[in-house]
Amino acid sequence: MAFILRSQTDHSRLTEMRNSTHSLAKCGSCSGWKKASKIWSILLAGVWGRALFNILIYQFHSENHTVIGVERLKTNYAVIDNLRIRYQDSAPTASAKTLIFIHGLGGSIESWDSNTGQLSKKYRTVVFDLPGFGLSDKPLKNYTIGFFSSFVMQAVRRLNIELPINIIGSSLGGQIAANIAVVNPNEVDKLVLISPAGFTPKSFLNSHGLQKYTGILGATSKAEIKKALSETTTSLVSSKLASLVHERISMPGAKEAFDSSLRHSTTARRININKIKSPTLVIWGKEDLVIPVRFVFPFIEMKNCRVNILENCGHRPYAEQPGLVNEIIQRFIRGN
Repeated sequence: MAFILRSQTDHSRLTEMRNSTHSLAKCGSCSGWKKASKIWSILLAGVWGRALFNILIYQFHSENHTVIGVERLKTNYAVIDNLRIRYQDSAPTASAKTLIFIHGLGGSIESWDSNTGQLSKKYRTVVFDLPGFGLSDKPLKNYTIGFFSSFVMQAVRRLNIELPINIIGSSLGGQIAANIAVVNPNEVDKLVLISPAGFTPKSFLNSHGLQKYTGILGATSKAEIKKALSETTTSLVSSKLASLVHERISMPGAKEAFDSSLRHSTTARRININKIKSPTLVIWGKEDLVIPVRFVFPFIEMKNCRVNILENCGHRPYAEQPGLVNEIIQRFIRGN
């Protein structure tokens, strides 16, 4: 089940959608998905509203969005900003748009395994381990949002990626992606933010899920890692994921980079939504225990923004419902 929220200033359009019990099934952005078992229309005004908002709630069958038989992209290394960086690039094809993926705190190339391979059939997909994470270099330094943003743009030039770019960022990666869009408005075509950090108010210091997630820094075994990860999500945590996280966080410099990145992410100046000029897609898991879904509401008012909330998904909807998320992203990039 999922929610799709779209700001509507046209009251007649709102009324039309509210009166149609099958409006979702007819909606261009939902074509091919099974009809909703239930549809409600909820009008919001007042504290978030200069307009009315229509929220459509629908249910799909996840088997229609399963990622099957997608081969992983070839891994390469490049020196970027004097750092050895691991990356994957599906390589440019004629007229294909480029999608750049930025992982979250503690993530890596593997975070996007269920997305980059499938999307590479239609796009040039580029993903890398950010400095301090995965198998990229992990120097002792301040891992600020500005540093990561500068790194991404250097990587774009190093890999000869044509501008403007389309950026997809999750959590910390979403904060980095949004900052890039603010600082380089003419170099970002479309922006996809998945459960992004950087938009919570300063008063939000922590969450139960985030507190438990940082527990991986003190974990000494795969079992402890798996326990910590399990307390951040409503989904099952595989032993494969726990082993990968344990392996990576145990590497020299990894814990220092994790701690520095988290500290600078939480203390960085909050991103001003009004300064994002690129068309934006926001995807959020309703059961997100790390960055709660209540922080999605400012995006509803944001100009030129499409918001999708997925039920039965936590902080990593791209991994929990990859087929569905891939479809949503493709429709957005195409302009549907």
